[in-house]
Amino acid sequence: MSHNPAFGTGGGMNKTHRIVVIGAGITGLSAACRLTGLGAERGLPLDVTVLEGRERAGGVISTRQSGGFLAEEGPDSFLKSKPEALSLSIKAGLEPDIIGISGESGRVFIVRNGAMIPLPDGIFPAPTSMAALFNSQLLSMRGKLRMTLEPFLPRGDSRGDESAASFIRRRFGREAYERIGEPLLTGIYAGDPETLSVRAALPALVKMEEEYGSVARGMRRNGAAGGGSKDGGGGGRFATFGRGMGTLINALASGLPGNSLRLKSRVKRIEPAGRGFRIHLNGGNPLECDAVIVALPAPQASLITGGIDLGLSESLSRIKYVSTAVINLGYGRSAVTHTLTGSGFVVPSSEHLPVLACTFSSVKFAGRSPDDAVLLRVISGGAQNPDICSEDDGQLIKLAHGALSPILGIKSEPVYSLVSRNPESMPHYAVGHGALVARIMETASAYPGLRLAGNAYGGVGVPDCVRSGEEAAEDIFSYIARRGTRDEGNKSRRRA
Repeated sequence: MSHNPAFGTGGGMNKTHRIVVIGAGITGLSAACRLTGLGAERGLPLDVTVLEGRERAGGVISTRQSGGFLAEEGPDSFLKSKPEALSLSIKAGLEPDIIGISGESGRVFIVRNGAMIPLPDGIFPAPTSMAALFNSQLLSMRGKLRMTLEPFLPRGDSRGDESAASFIRRRFGREAYERIGEPLLTGIYAGDPETLSVRAALPALVKMEEEYGSVARGMRRNGAAGGGSKDGGGGGRFATFGRGMGTLINALASGLPGNSLRLKSRVKRIEPAGRGFRIHLNGGNPLECDAVIVALPAPQASLITGGIDLGLSESLSRIKYVSTAVINLGYGRSAVTHTLTGSGFVVPSSEHLPVLACTFSSVKFAGRSPDDAVLLRVISGGAQNPDICSEDDGQLIKLAHGALSPILGIKSEPVYSLVSRNPESMPHYAVGHGALVARIMETASAYPGLRLAGNAYGGVGVPDCVRSGEEAAEDIFSYIARRGTRDEGNKSRRRA
């Protein structure tokens, strides 16, 4: 790949084409690395510039180490069943650093009446094990019987969307939603399941109902084992890195050509310029480029795309985000009386606790705390507490410690703490989200050198973001290659 900063807005195959990626979170870095790789593989000179408004790359992914504790400020792992993040990690040379869940720590708990109750395999989203269902303490007998009726219920209207809360109540009953579905969904999305699109959040369940008339029937036909706690072999369903998720960010950033990544370069607006775009920054001269990938949260993308298309900007503004705070707390092992034989717990709103979930970080993954200590990672905020990021550190530590202490039998104050705020970091896929995203992408497609990528559109997990960034990069590369071929053809005809 050429590092020549020159670029040609009308150049052919022998010209260097400048592509700007806005945002250096996992999505933007994935896009930039894919573009770099494609340019080298196909012999097409590209000048890829990544603009990041913050002082560091990575977005919400950040790992901090201090006093023997290794704390994640954002996501602590990624799903292996979605291959994009694992594949990218291997391409980046990180395969030796990848670790799975430790031992038997895959079990998930749900808080009920102030106590942790295990979520067994085979009861959610649909009961596939009657023994597991009827032995569970999560539901009353009435609630258990209601879940078993699901295969006999008529399928719903497949023409529209509905909330995840409505779908779960309709198929499995009120108790299954309130005691299991709601805390699990809130732990993942941090939003309100009453307005969360089931088609965006739980598309596999919708598909089962549509194809088989029943989620339970669909799971049996597909050999699914349910959404319980067991993670399986090979280190479980989740993976991370021995030195934390920041390892991936560092590898991707360092793998880019020199001077590609420009930190503290906040974009004010984008506007069309000739056959490409002009990007205005908060300070410094504007950049002109042949193509641009906007890898920002939707609210930020809305602010900078008005100069291209006001309709696109308005549609992006309709995707709302929620804020979260991550509070890492370290304790001496003897200060925590609970055995911590699992990966963590989620909290139903009916418990009226100021936290959404807690991960037993030092149990879930090796090397997260000194041997005589434990590290707990608390998530708070979301739709239940939208102003969470305005609280000061001391208050957030007090809030998290106070919530954990009676549940886990904690007898003393933490010996380590780290508070991290992630304002407007998690998109809320409201009912109708799929149709909204379709309109956004249709509008953006009118500008062939523009692509949108990120967690706003097709999934909130790390693999989803990697896939979004790489697909945007592949689309832009194809556009640049086609454009170069056409330009060379035109030149040849003029010479003839």
